[in-house]
Amino acid sequence: MIEYEIFYLVGESKRIELEEVKKSIEEAIVAEGGTMLAGEFVDERRMEYEIRGEHRGIYIAKRFTVKNDGRDIPGAITKRLSFNKSLLRNIIVRTEGLPTLEESQDRVKRVADTRRRQPMNSRFAPSSRPSAPVAATPDTVKVEAEKPALSDTEIDKKLGEVLNI
Repeated sequence: MIEYEIFYLVGESKRIELEEVKKSIEEAIVAEGGTMLAGEFVDERRMEYEIRGEHRGIYIAKRFTVKNDGRDIPGAITKRLSFNKSLLRNIIVRTEGLPTLEESQDRVKRVADTRRRQPMNSRFAPSSRPSAPVAATPDTVKVEAEKPALSDTEIDKKLGEVLNI
């Protein structure tokens, strides 16, 4: 048995049809001899670029298994799904080396939480800008000049205190 994961994107305007889309995807997978596994990953977010007039989308990932009979199962499923006009994008990948759906969901939540905590334009905040070198003023030079230089015995004594010798 080979385990695959299908990622698909549905536009926010198709939220009402989401259950029908999920059902049609499961039917396409089962029709090709696949078995759906429990659990799914769902994330709603703004898309990087507009697709068919949609700016926001619902990303969904589900896992399934298929018998290894030499056929191109992902290709056949993708071909079936190409007729579904509610799907904006989809991709099928093998799950070897991928984190579980729960781990992926947790990672996305952590990233979203850290993004919410950061202020807008934080990389341009004054505290994060590299500061310009400060020119020496006569006051700073004077303070540095007023410090008495330590003798070798005083340096040895301080080192002994710090190092407990």
